[in-house]
Amino acid sequence: MLNCMRCSSRKRRLYWSKKLSMTESRNILQEPQPDYEKLEMDQLRTALKRSDAERFKMMTTLMKMNRMFSRAKVTHKPLPPAK
Repeated sequence: MLNCMRCSSRKRRLYWSKKLSMTESRNILQEPQPDYEKLEMDQLRTALKRSDAERFKMMTTLMKMNRMFSRAKVTHKPLPPAK
């Protein structure tokens, strides 16, 4: 009887150690690290390819948006009293 208990406890330990190692390997994500320098250089290259007319149009659009946001009034309902 004692031998069976040892066997079962050993089997249980092996089972749980394998299960833990499997979950540990599943939890570790091997995601690729983003390369921010390359992304920044790509954005600069695409910006340099734009024509003067495209740049001017974008600038005027941003200026109009800035004016619109600066004139906006944000209103809200008063908060209900805390109970």
